[in-house]
Amino acid sequence: MKILNIKMQKHYLYVKIKSGDKMYVLASDYDGTLKTRIHDLHINIKSLKKFRSLGNKFIIATGRSFESIKKEIDEFEILFDYLSCNDGAVSFNDSLEVIDAKYIKAINFETILYILKKYPGFHIENFYTPKTTSKAFDQNTIEIVIQGKQKPNHLISELKETNLGCTRWRDLILVKEKCNKSDAIKFITSTFKSKKVYTIGDEDNDIEMIKDFNGFRMLESSPSLWFTPKIVLEEHHLIKYLNFKSKLKR
Repeated sequence: MKILNIKMQKHYLYVKIKSGDKMYVLASDYDGTLKTRIHDLHINIKSLKKFRSLGNKFIIATGRSFESIKKEIDEFEILFDYLSCNDGAVSFNDSLEVIDAKYIKAINFETILYILKKYPGFHIENFYTPKTTSKAFDQNTIEIVIQGKQKPNHLISELKETNLGCTRWRDLILVKEKCNKSDAIKFITSTFKSKKVYTIGDEDNDIEMIKDFNGFRMLESSPSLWFTPKIVLEEHHLIKYLNFKSKLKR
């Protein structure tokens, strides 16, 4: 066991670090976390390059669809080992091949249509498949987007009483099979022999992964995440800390 002695003003902080071959895994939300200001995004990307070169794994865990996050990945040349989209409904490897998907069952789609008949002010806007957006439901649908001008509280409550997952994003209601980012991370890391998983996010859809793993939140985050005392101003602060730990284990 190695002990790092860091002097901080008049106090000493002792951090115990076990030596060994343990891999670090970082699963990060995108908007408001990996990407805050463009300046910090570039620092994050540079720090992640070092993180991965030390034998660690990086997972992007986002609520965005594949089409949406792919534009960001291409524009900023973000490298990763795994990608989870639609809040855990679909996951990809670094070659962007689907490795897991929670397809909405036909019977659940019928349930959604039945409930929507009670709320004429709402309609289905589109359907997400693992990599595309569609205007029709099929066996590859992983998420359904509902839109309406009325307050959606009653509709959301009724949808949540079913065996479906339902979240609100701005004026949209997103419906999928029950799953979340934490479920995707558990699936992705299930075959890793020796690992310690860290997660970081800033919104309500990050709650499960922050609770289930070594979770951090951004300083500017949803009040729902204030249960964790582990806070960072920018993600690269956490990445650089993990890089430091990775060097010590060598």
